[in-house]
Amino acid sequence: MTVTGVVWPTWVARLIPIAILLNLVICAIIWARVNALFHRLAERAPYRNRSELEEAFRSGAVSREEYERLKARLS
Repeated sequence: MTVTGVVWPTWVARLIPIAILLNLVICAIIWARVNALFHRLAERAPYRNRSELEEAFRSGAVSREEYERLKARLS
C-alpha cells in the first residue's frame, strides 16, 4: 500500500478496519449504557399534583425529605 511515496506494511492495512470496527463496538456499548442510565433515572414519574405526591408518600415510594421538597415545589 503506497501513500505519499511511503510503503506501508500489509498489517497496517488490516489494522485500520479492525480499529474502525472496534470503535463502532465501543460506541454501541457506550450508547447502550447511557441509554440505560437515562431510562433508570427517568423512571421516577413526576408528580403532577398533591394527591399523587401524598399517595406516593403514604405508599413509601417517596422519603419524607423528598416529599417536603416536592410539596414545596408543587405549591
